[in-house]
Amino acid sequence: MFLIISTGFSWLIFPVTLLSYWFIFLETVRKKGRGQSFFSWLLWIVLDLIMLVQSIEAESIFYILLMGASITGSLVISFYLVLQKKISWNFGEWLSLFLIILSLLIWVNSKNIDFAIAFSVLSQVFAGIPLTIKTYNEPEKGYLLGYGIFILSCLLPLLVDSPLNEFNLKNHLLPIALGLHTLVDCMVIIVKTKRFGRSG
Repeated sequence: MFLIISTGFSWLIFPVTLLSYWFIFLETVRKKGRGQSFFSWLLWIVLDLIMLVQSIEAESIFYILLMGASITGSLVISFYLVLQKKISWNFGEWLSLFLIILSLLIWVNSKNIDFAIAFSVLSQVFAGIPLTIKTYNEPEKGYLLGYGIFILSCLLPLLVDSPLNEFNLKNHLLPIALGLHTLVDCMVIIVKTKRFGRSG
């Protein structure tokens, strides 16, 4: 099986996504890992790995670049959280574990890679819901820059090589889902901090 790599500026997805994680990492360091958990990031890495392998199977360069950078950034943050002893297991971790098992079962038993990818994308979104709830309860403006750059990395597949008028699941579903979810997190932070005057 040969991987057909798209031309143009699709390669920008990787460094732009890495840059977003760099700013998220800097803010995590600034707050000394407050409110973060190693296990949350570890489980997100596993979900990303499932998505990455599926992306290679589906020959989707956009997903491969996005997931590859996300895994790299998450590994760095996870390592830092271990050093800071920010290790806990709560509802969010149980939800992620459940979604990992379900994604693996559907992937192994499904003969349709598009269906398996679609479910994995939904798992990515649902796994982020506890973070959105935390963001609502404890909005932190310091993460806005990293989140904003991540949204840009999700827009790249839609604007550069694969316009929406040629929508297909392999190139568009993941960036649209993650981009919209991250946008919701950003709006929550902006509205909550503006309303209550929190500096973050």
